[in-house]
Amino acid sequence: MPFITLIGGGALIVWESFRGILRKHFASDIVAMMAIIAAILLNDALPGVVIVIMQSGGKALEAYAFRRASSSLDALLARSPRIAHRKKELA
Repeated sequence: MPFITLIGGGALIVWESFRGILRKHFASDIVAMMAIIAAILLNDALPGVVIVIMQSGGKALEAYAFRRASSSLDALLARSPRIAHRKKELA
């Protein structure tokens, strides 16, 4: 059962990391990708599953934070003034 989780979840993480490498976007996902591949090659599922859960949980938290920040910025923008009044000096 752990190998199904490792291969199923790890394949997506490895694929996204590989696409990032092709776009020259290097991040910590590369280290996670190498650890997942090493866990599969060494026939040791537990460390790989922990990394898959860590990576997928981190991506979910990042997506949640992005949505929340976007909605807060949209609300702030909706409250901004639409008209500006300028004072002229009478000199």
